Amino acid sequence: MRTDRARPGHAVLALLAVVLLGYAPAALTAPAAEQPKRGGVIRIGLPTDPGGIDPHILTTGQDHRVVAWEIFEQLFTTDAGTKIIPMLAEGYTLSRDRRVYTFRLRQGITFHNGKEMTSEDVLASLHRWVAVGGRMGNLVKLVADTRTPESWLRAADRYTVQVTLTKPSVALLQGLSTIRQGAYIVPKEIIDKYGTRRITEWGDNIGTGPFRLVSWTKDQSIRLARYEGYKPRSDAPVGYGGARVPYVDVIEFLVIPDPAVRAAELEVGKIHILSQGPVSALKRLQQNPNLVFVKGAPSWYDHIYFNLRNGVFAEPRDRAMKLRQAVLAAINVREVAQVSYGDPALYRLDPGYMWKETLWWTDACKEFYNQASPAKAKKLLQEAGYRGEKIRFRTSGDRAELLVFTEAVTRQLKEIGMNVEIAAMDYGSYTKAWFAPTGWELSALQATFRDDPILLPFWASSDIFARPTREQMPHLYEQETRLITEDDLDKRRTILAEMQCTFYKEALHIRLADAFEVRFASRVLRNFKNTPEIFLWNVWLRQ
Repeated sequence: MRTDRARPGHAVLALLAVVLLGYAPAALTAPAAEQPKRGGVIRIGLPTDPGGIDPHILTTGQDHRVVAWEIFEQLFTTDAGTKIIPMLAEGYTLSRDRRVYTFRLRQGITFHNGKEMTSEDVLASLHRWVAVGGRMGNLVKLVADTRTPESWLRAADRYTVQVTLTKPSVALLQGLSTIRQGAYIVPKEIIDKYGTRRITEWGDNIGTGPFRLVSWTKDQSIRLARYEGYKPRSDAPVGYGGARVPYVDVIEFLVIPDPAVRAAELEVGKIHILSQGPVSALKRLQQNPNLVFVKGAPSWYDHIYFNLRNGVFAEPRDRAMKLRQAVLAAINVREVAQVSYGDPALYRLDPGYMWKETLWWTDACKEFYNQASPAKAKKLLQEAGYRGEKIRFRTSGDRAELLVFTEAVTRQLKEIGMNVEIAAMDYGSYTKAWFAPTGWELSALQATFRDDPILLPFWASSDIFARPTREQMPHLYEQETRLITEDDLDKRRTILAEMQCTFYKEALHIRLADAFEVRFASRVLRNFKNTPEIFLWNVWLRQ
């Protein structure tokens, strides 16, 4: 087989690049000439206990990620511009037909239990990643014959792994680099022990990362310590990649559900980082000379899932679509955002499913966004023959950012005559309920920043929130398959615009307002970077 070495300008990598306008990779809290120092403890407040940090199985979204990726690493990650670059991989080659990837692994990399990472660990990890059915694993199933391990994945030798696709696709490298249910590498013996079951014993959360898990007190704290056997890459730090150096001795995550308490703990120095503090405290925190304040680019948007598999929004099809269209027509996005964020400077109305800061943005079918038309909504309900069926709107009662916009939307839907009932639950239970196909009609969540549209969580092949089956909506699967198998950038952008219009016209999803990232960091933190995802390698404490 003839192969071509992948270069930074290679077509596949070029397709995965994204333009980020809002986030500067420069350090926020250290002068350039300051020398790093070892030692100390960094503390972060979490709103909820992650419930688990199995890298392949989602538990609590961002609370899960911020802990997990200090412990686990992937074959690839992204640089400051989110171009995909090697991490545990040394590099790769790609066949001329763009279907066969050959990955060379870094040698001498050890897990936290002292075992060297080899191709057997990578094979086991990738098989499990696909088998558990996460977002990216499901996409790989569309472009590889994953029914048997040997049909798509093999070890060429101790430090070489080969992946064979049935058709060219950007999905593989995106999956190998994304941090959301990404293809993290764990020891084969851990996978042999659990299979596709969630890792339940905290001591079995073993990775290759700069920090290792040393204790976990449920609903109180998670403690990580520097992994003394960690082997950083030799290249300079860039974005999430390059050399990752664990300067501090310990990272401690403290579970503090009340956002006002988290803000107070930051002010007195008990924690060092706060993301999205309570609106009521923002001005006070900005005036604190001991804190650095950063307003970044939009980091997420609020959105609402319809149950498209079961219930009144799924069947019968024509009636269900009119009911969904009524919901879409009723919602006043600006009003909801003002209630949620309080200050117009903290949110932005935008119809695009991908963010304006990316090269993927499109306002296709923008006329369906923020219609704020109760009259149109009532007419659609009448045409659908709505008979007051109960609409169960699921959300999290202990995550204010979700509950507030759920309540605001519920008020608007009740005003048009819909019988909406909020079903609030604790966040840990809510994340488990994401996979339930019945018992709900609407669900509230936030879509965090994505580099590529195939990573958006609400497409048809997603494993959460009762996406429609292929039999129910085959056209959605056809569009999605074209998006992930097309390798021409302009054609992919056209496909995305087509998909966005389908979702708006058929009212398959409700996109609300962008929320700007608001973050505070203690000035004792040095070299802390303003990136969409928080990381604490290469960060030290002023002493």
